[in-house]
Amino acid sequence: MLQVCVQNKLLFRFVLFDTWFASKENMSYIQETLRKDFICALKTNRLAAVSEEDRQANRFTPIEELPWQEETIFTGWLKTCLSCTARAPSLYE
Repeated sequence: MLQVCVQNKLLFRFVLFDTWFASKENMSYIQETLRKDFICALKTNRLAAVSEEDRQANRFTPIEELPWQEETIFTGWLKTCLSCTARAPSLYE
């Protein structure tokens, strides 16, 4: 479906989906193939690094233990999808 949107020249920046579709393959496809950002809920058993230093040192933290704040923008790396950059955009961006 996303490929059809791109082929039909539909302009979009983000893909929004829920945890059901939050697989490594889907996130990589959206980020690497389509070159789009995505917004999705993540299961609490996912591991993430919130800095490049942590990622390179293989220091990943369970999502449920991260210090989340509403409307905060950050970049992180998911352990199951190391090439993906997860970004939580502000509602006011």
